[in-house]
Formats: sequence, structure tokens, C-alpha cells
Amino acid sequence: MSRADDFLSWIDGETPKPPPLHPSDGPLFTILVHMACSDGVIQDEELELMQALMPNKGKGEILEMAAAIAKKSLEPDDLHDELFDDEERLGALRFAVRMAWADRHLDDLERVMLMHLAAGLDLSRDQVEATLADTIGAPDGDVDPTKLAAAISDMEWLDVAPSEAPSSGELAAVLPEGATVIAYLQLDGEDQVALCSEGLAAHFKEGETFVPWSELASYSRVPIFGAAVRLSTAGEGVKTIPDPRLRVIGTLLDKLYGAE
Repeated sequence: MSRADDFLSWIDGETPKPPPLHPSDGPLFTILVHMACSDGVIQDEELELMQALMPNKGKGEILEMAAAIAKKSLEPDDLHDELFDDEERLGALRFAVRMAWADRHLDDLERVMLMHLAAGLDLSRDQVEATLADTIGAPDGDVDPTKLAAAISDMEWLDVAPSEAPSSGELAAVLPEGATVIAYLQLDGEDQVALCSEGLAAHFKEGETFVPWSELASYSRVPIFGAAVRLSTAGEGVKTIPDPRLRVIGTLLDKLYGAE
């Protein structure tokens, strides 16, 4: 497993934080800075990962390093030899894709940066597109209610309890009139998500709301820093499900859209 994959596994909550001081940490820090600064803002989660990559540096020193790196162009040719084998380079691409998506959307500039990085690491455009597809799900319109019901029935929900009846009226209050609820997903006896023929409602970090299937533009297929699942909607609106126990929503969406 590459060093980058060690960190991604930690982000996913699957393994402990990797031990410090690895030869690939410097290149990964450089990649993270360029992806984090592409939108002009370093998110708290991105800073946390910077500190994990540079545990012997203080916050102020890390931000100074990041500012200095961000002023320069990304030079992937310089990273090629520091990422000392093909496994490390491909892991770095997976890391870069995840970091690009971590800022809540993937814009054209970040896509260009990913292609530029891959070229310098002797990786192909096809490898970039495959890595993006592994990370970001692409919905294709409305959902067949029968397929939704079957997918719910087939899922292994672990901590989540599907129910036909709501535990309260909070989510029901944001459903459009006439919406057909297939199942409420509950944690600790409380509704968290309502899955409907027409879309889904949830206690998103941004507030309770309903997202029609037809307006769902993309979704995270893997956990992202600060989010178990992140949905992008038409108009580039972003909805975040933070509870890690609800990462199974991404798996459900994979089933619905044939991305398993």
C-alpha cells in the first residue's frame, strides 16, 4: 500500500493515523497545498491533514510553508522521483483526486491540475478518469421506485435501521406534497434520511431539506474529510451528511446508479 493510501485509509476511519516521517510526505504535502489552495481557502479538514503530514511543525509554520508552496506552480516532474515507484505515484493521484473533491466540488481548474500532475508522474489521462470515477458518482436522472425498494432491502445497514414509519415529523415537514416515502433511515431511534420515489430528505449539515433525484448532479463514493457522504445538486449546491455511520448512503447510491 502506498503512503497516500495509508492516509486515505485513515480518513476513511479504517486504520489509525499513519506513523510520521515517510519519504512521500513532502510530495503529498505539496499536492495537498495546491489542491487546497485552488479555491483560495484552506478548510479545517485540509489543515488537519497538513498537520498529520508534518507533525513536527506547528500550525503557524505549516501555514507559512503552504503559502510559500502555493505561490509557485505545481511542478509534477519534481515530484516524480520523490515518489519513488509506480505504487507511490498512483497513490499520489488517488490522494490528489480525493483532496480536489474535498473542497465540496471539482472545478475545471482542479481537473486541469490533476491532468498536469498525472502527466508529470507518467500516468495516463485514462488513469485520471478512472480514479475520478472511483471517487465521484455520476447520477443519471430519476430513480425507479421498485429498484430503490429492492436496493434498500438488499443493503447491509449495520448501525442504520430502515423503517416504514417516521420517528418524528421533522423530515416529513420538508417532503414535497404527495411524495412517496419508501423508507426512513434511523440512527438511535431518530430519523436521519427519508428515501422517496421522488428524491431524498436528510438532516444535512447545511440544514434539513429535500433533494429531488433529478437535481442530484454527483455524490461522493468514498468518505471525504468532514463528510460521510457529500451530494452536489443542480446549481452547484452542496449537501453534506456528516455522521460516518451514514456512509452507507454512498453505497446505496452506487446500487441505484449501477456503479458497484
